[in-house]
Amino acid sequence: MRNTWSDLAQELRSNILIGISIGIIGGGAVGSLMIATTLVLHPGFLGSFQDLVLLSTTLLGVYSILALGIGLSGALLKTIYFLFQKKRLSDTKTAAFAMGLFFFLLVAVYGIFWCRWNGVGGASREVLISVRALPIYALVLGASLILSRIFTYAMYILIVYWKKPHKARKGDWKKAFFILGYFAFAVILFMLVLRATTSPGTTDNVKLDMTQVDPSGRPLVIVGIDGMTRARLQELRARKDIPGFNNVLETGAWVRLDPGTGLIPPIQWTSLATGESYQRHGIADYKIETLRGLRTPLIVRPGQVGLYEAFNHVLPFFRLTQSLAIRSHMRQSKALWDLEDEVGRSNVVAGWWATWPADQIRGAMITDHAFLKLQQLIQERGDSSPDADSPAAPAWDPSGAHQLAGETYPASLLFELAPLMKAAPESVSPELSSTLYTSDHLYAAASAYLQRKLDPDLLMLYLPGPDVMKRVLSKGKIEEWESPFNRELNAYIDFISEPLTDLLTYRGQAAGDQGAIKIILILPGWKEENEDGWLIVSGANVQSGAISENRYSLADAAATCMYLMGLPLANDLGGRPVLEIIEPGHAERHPPVAIPSYGLRPVPDDPERPSGVDGEMLERLRSLGYIGS
Repeated sequence: MRNTWSDLAQELRSNILIGISIGIIGGGAVGSLMIATTLVLHPGFLGSFQDLVLLSTTLLGVYSILALGIGLSGALLKTIYFLFQKKRLSDTKTAAFAMGLFFFLLVAVYGIFWCRWNGVGGASREVLISVRALPIYALVLGASLILSRIFTYAMYILIVYWKKPHKARKGDWKKAFFILGYFAFAVILFMLVLRATTSPGTTDNVKLDMTQVDPSGRPLVIVGIDGMTRARLQELRARKDIPGFNNVLETGAWVRLDPGTGLIPPIQWTSLATGESYQRHGIADYKIETLRGLRTPLIVRPGQVGLYEAFNHVLPFFRLTQSLAIRSHMRQSKALWDLEDEVGRSNVVAGWWATWPADQIRGAMITDHAFLKLQQLIQERGDSSPDADSPAAPAWDPSGAHQLAGETYPASLLFELAPLMKAAPESVSPELSSTLYTSDHLYAAASAYLQRKLDPDLLMLYLPGPDVMKRVLSKGKIEEWESPFNRELNAYIDFISEPLTDLLTYRGQAAGDQGAIKIILILPGWKEENEDGWLIVSGANVQSGAISENRYSLADAAATCMYLMGLPLANDLGGRPVLEIIEPGHAERHPPVAIPSYGLRPVPDDPERPSGVDGEMLERLRSLGYIGS
């Protein structure tokens, strides 16, 4: 018997109603779960009715659209089946199956993402599919299938009870709600676990004090250079025109480092500063996504399973989020400068990833936003050639410092650094931005200036120049980037050699007769990810010329710095100190001191202050090849 157009229209109408029902029920259920998860992890939203309404409406709407898409797709397939097979599929079974499919996809996707973020069963964030991860992925899919099958059964019983009561059996209604009650219990348990693992614990308020510090610890000067390999360091060493730099390379102990597979610079250099993996320190990208229209931007961390995927993949797909450059308060673990600050020591930190807004530490901090802000101010003044020799360069009004809070600490320091701006050499390749040279020179010159002014116990300088060069020069040149890179690298080193020499040859009062321990940290960066990174340490208590036989993690490098400063090492720290480069006698007399934990990094009172250079920062990251368009 042939189906008439009337039969087809009736079938389509019925199927669409089922699809819409699935969208409303499924989207409402999942959206409500996401709202509950958000409020558990971010209870501060309960204090803002406007933000709460916006967040709830957005999550309910987005997941209803997703569920509606699945439901209407099923309706279309069911209609096509009716058109060609001349048979009707049961509305009840179809609706239950579609709900189960939606539930299966949701649990499976979020389960796999959770395994990747937390490194469960060989899964990793860097590699989507690997042989090692197949067993855990199979387990996740199996568990998702079982849960969705149970859920489908419960939904089928309820639909039958509601739509076809004459077919319902005694006790089905109670059975269905008994099953759904188990699901509700599982959700509540999930919320409690989330709250327990994210609420303040016993280690949150831990602070070090001077009694825990080994008096044999030394001041450190750390220069981190991204995009360098050992071979290129040896080439620079052969030049012999950067005295302090060459001295560290010739007398230092060399520790081979594993830079990690597929890790991006913010992750790597935050691990080097904290001794933790990105799962613990919380810096996982160049930028974060937050919901548009919120008065208080919502910062979702990588470990917040499901919610992170929603805010970084689902909501951006619907263009409901805005991108913000990473913030310092996103870092949950304490960095070297935090620990030094707790024991009363002074710090100078310049250019490190994820340092904006600046921490209020003993000493000074120049954030990764500072150069852009200073450049912006210079352009507003109409000074197109920001050189230290410019008579206009020092003429800044300190009364405006309150407007710059966050770029540096103290805020007035930004004006103080203006005379250190130096124009890039005219020979810069047209493919490279001159700001690559001027920014790194500013951070190096500022570090040398503050070293003499403050005589800090810890100085940390980060220079991304070589890595940026590779990213820019290799665009569209798969095999041709090395030659221009080597040429530009020499010009770059010439440009920053003066402040770098000052930095690595200075002997301050804090260091005493032996001087500070000098450390050069390099990572291979873009295009050379398979190369080793290196920690080169020169100074007191270190075996000169030693080369580690083993390959160590970035967290081990951070732990080594902590040990050299005499700091105790937390039992839950991600790394251990590399004692094979330490003089045997010193290591025996001063073994690492263990404490339970450093605690979490305190969240500032006003973590969500707006950045005046967010757009410029993201645009710069795009132009330098860090993020896509």
